[in-house]
Amino acid sequence: MCIDINRAWGLVRRRIDGRTHYCSLRPEALAGALDWIAIHRNFWNQRLDTLAVNVQGAAARRSSFAALVG
Repeated sequence: MCIDINRAWGLVRRRIDGRTHYCSLRPEALAGALDWIAIHRNFWNQRLDTLAVNVQGAAARRSSFAALVG
């Protein structure tokens, strides 16, 4: 079943010789997926970097406030 799905998407090529099935990967078919992953990786890396800066800033403000109060 998985082979059939991958064949339908053009990711795998299958050749049948009698009872033997030979499958080969078509890596060029993954180019579109790799492009999509790269776009979303950049998007999320930027968001996570911004989150890290905000969390670090909040932690610094919290410790400054604790020093003033404590």
